[in-house]
Amino acid sequence: MKDFVMKKLTVWMYKFIQSLNFKLLYKGYEGVPTQPERYIDWYHALGYEIMKHDGVRNHAYRQAIACKAKNKTIVEIGTGDSLFLTRMCVESGAKKVYAIESDARSYASSKQSIERLNLEEYITLYEGWSFDISLPEKCDLLVHELVGCVGGDEGMIAIVEDAKRRFLQPNAEFIPNRCISKIAPCAPFQISIFDKIANKILGMGEERVGKNCSTATVNCYHVSNFPPRLLIARPQAIENILFAEEAVLKEEKAIEFAIDRPAQFNGVVAYIELFVDRDRVINTLYQKTNWSVIYLKLFATPIPVDRGDTIEVLTQRDVSTTNAEYHFCARVKRSTGGSIVSPRVRLT
Repeated sequence: MKDFVMKKLTVWMYKFIQSLNFKLLYKGYEGVPTQPERYIDWYHALGYEIMKHDGVRNHAYRQAIACKAKNKTIVEIGTGDSLFLTRMCVESGAKKVYAIESDARSYASSKQSIERLNLEEYITLYEGWSFDISLPEKCDLLVHELVGCVGGDEGMIAIVEDAKRRFLQPNAEFIPNRCISKIAPCAPFQISIFDKIANKILGMGEERVGKNCSTATVNCYHVSNFPPRLLIARPQAIENILFAEEAVLKEEKAIEFAIDRPAQFNGVVAYIELFVDRDRVINTLYQKTNWSVIYLKLFATPIPVDRGDTIEVLTQRDVSTTNAEYHFCARVKRSTGGSIVSPRVRLT
């Protein structure tokens, strides 16, 4: 009961502080988590709660499902601990939902909910990775929310490509419909003393890395309320995933950004535009959602750039497995000649 109350209170505080435009952040990391199992469970459960209270996400999914689910046979991958999207499908008139959940505790919680709500006729729940599951029939619609802060960074693309081959009818539909991941160079990102206090209240901030992880990657930050005014060039796409089409699983791309005014440059911002369907788009840079904006700090000391300079960002992505990898480096090319190259940074 104490954990339940604390979790609800923390979610309320997170939403309240987020609404006040405080900048919330934590560092990405590589290495083996060292926090106790109960600490992991707490943040796992808290993440589910924040997603369930994401009004932007939930409104878009609810409307898209209401338009598509009636009389459909649906497979949902990653149903979570409360059948959140699964129940939307049933409430919208789905004929049958095959729900798949890999986490044992979330599976057990969802199984209890199905029994308590007498939904066995409409929902069949599977425990395990979707790669290891076989369904008794082909489905008309795939529903998921496996979307990372950069579209494929949580293994979404490999999972969806497998589902398309084994779970779906040839003319099946998808919720979400498309995911575009974008990047843009930016000026140095800093937080105020008030932002630091807000992070401290929520147990976030840079100090969280040393407490939770064996090794830290100091160049990758997950940020809520990143200020768009820090962008110094127009964002461009690094991946454009239309789920109905075959995905590009490995790609190397060089993107050039033209600089049209004097600025300081030390990193790039990555975010997504998620088309839940053709009419409903979530932009994680400009809307307050559970998705973070990724800030990759490429230079320890900011690099002055001027009108006529270009910044070339080399992106490498491998999304062929659930252990997706994205790497970035940048080259500042002076209009007067010469260039400066950043170290290579991995998104974590």
